[in-house]
Amino acid sequence: MGFKASESTIDGWFKPAVELLKPLYEVLKSEIMKSGYLQGDETTVPVLDKTSHKTNKEYLWMVRAVVQRLVLFHYNNGSRSGTVIEELTKGYKGYFQCDGFEGYESAFKTRPDVLIVNCMAHIRRHFEQAQKENKEMAAYALKEIQLLYRVEHECDERELITEQRKETRLKKSKPVMDNLKLWMETEGIKHSSNSLIGKAVTYAYTRWDNMMRYLMDGRIRIDNNLAENAIRPITLGRTICSVAIMRLLSV
Repeated sequence: MGFKASESTIDGWFKPAVELLKPLYEVLKSEIMKSGYLQGDETTVPVLDKTSHKTNKEYLWMVRAVVQRLVLFHYNNGSRSGTVIEELTKGYKGYFQCDGFEGYESAFKTRPDVLIVNCMAHIRRHFEQAQKENKEMAAYALKEIQLLYRVEHECDERELITEQRKETRLKKSKPVMDNLKLWMETEGIKHSSNSLIGKAVTYAYTRWDNMMRYLMDGRIRIDNNLAENAIRPITLGRTICSVAIMRLLSV
């Protein structure tokens, strides 16, 4: 429409706008932290420093209250340190589902009120990669994991409520989970931890007890895919658009 504004003018509008939105951010955060089941993820964003004019790879965090369908994005100087998610979830009690990033483990290791649930999709990906090296072993693990997903599909098809889903999982999924754990203990140790199958087994086994927790609560998903879906627009935007985010998030 012919309207023009200088960069300095737009920058001047940005900070007051952020200040106006902060109360909404705090309300959203408060509502999300009341949930007893959260999923989390983080992704990189290109950030252009206005002083140095250089682009830095920094991190944006996302927390999702699954049942309430609320999503919060959080930026803290671009850090991926576990202290970011630790501080963000201060006071939270319940399940926290995430991938195997060690930052989550460090954030919650001294918080018994937060129970980590890991992601079967990430475990599956490691075995998919291992097919290049040991197709037979990887195929067995993938076949068993597929059985677990079939149970979830059955629960969805039958529109089971949370308690019914839990009962179905304990009846049908727990034996599969127990068998997979035993298989990793007996067969997995035969392979070098440096091999692809060894890495897949190590990744899965060290997170198996956390993964078992999804059996005990019908609200919990078998994987963290909803969190990844919530953060995907950021990922797609990063891929499609070469324009970096200006370092204005810290004002």
